[in-house]
Amino acid sequence: MKKNSAFSLIELSIVILVIGILVAGVTESRGLIIKFRLSSARSLTSSSPVNSMKDLILWLDATSASSVNESLGDGDLVDKWSNISSQQSSKTDFIQSQVSYKPTYKINGINGIPTLSFSTDDYLISSASVSHSPSYSFFIVFNMSVESTDKTIINLYNDSDTDSNNGNRNGLVTMTEIKPGNIVRSVFRSDVVTGASDDNKSTKTITSQRDYIMSYSRNFASKDESLWINNEAFIGNGTVIPSVTNGGFTTTNLFWIIGKLHDTPSGDVHSRNFNGQISEIIIFDRALMKDEIDDVEKYLSKKYSIKLN
Repeated sequence: MKKNSAFSLIELSIVILVIGILVAGVTESRGLIIKFRLSSARSLTSSSPVNSMKDLILWLDATSASSVNESLGDGDLVDKWSNISSQQSSKTDFIQSQVSYKPTYKINGINGIPTLSFSTDDYLISSASVSHSPSYSFFIVFNMSVESTDKTIINLYNDSDTDSNNGNRNGLVTMTEIKPGNIVRSVFRSDVVTGASDDNKSTKTITSQRDYIMSYSRNFASKDESLWINNEAFIGNGTVIPSVTNGGFTTTNLFWIIGKLHDTPSGDVHSRNFNGQISEIIIFDRALMKDEIDDVEKYLSKKYSIKLN
């Protein structure tokens, strides 16, 4: 009698059951890894030196349940990125009401933890105007998706006209952007000076699909500005800012914007749009000392597994 080598229905059912159990196990393990990474990131945030450093005016963190709606799923649109600075009694958040301009929430972002993804016309703007010192420092954890046109990562502006050229003599714009050729550029445009008050470009470059920590400090009193990428000086480290006075810096009715160069308060002008991921932004209303900058960078380096130079 010839032996039947085909699987019986019972044997097939057992095989399918075993495969289902294995797949479920892999899926559950992946979920546990994501949860562990997120828990570790939040622990680093709660114990970071940022919490005890004075003049912290803004802290946006894509891993924080208090900063990004915890109910968001992978690929969902983000309409609000909340400020978690404990030093602000009246917090200014970042918002976007128009669907076509909202960034996307990514669960598995930089270092496998949540991030916000910006593309095309995506941007977020401060929910209200802010008062701001002419000296300030900020940190941004980011990567860029493409290497092409001008990409503005963040800017602080006050523009009283209604045109779309971010013109001088009608407001103030400070911005940090990536230029073609992947150099980094820092610009300050004053409302009292014709042309850019200072326009500094790095000789060093960055590349797409790599993760970076950008650190920036501007001191109007000493006329110094510095910008580091992964703790490597790209601009300054004591560069004199040409022809800039404190009187030329508008300190009230300012707006921060993430993801493009802004102009009019209506937000209908899109220019130099950033394409990439941004995971964390920290802003201080003063020029930090270098040892303070190093401390924040070490925290961000550990959290996002980004090696410092």
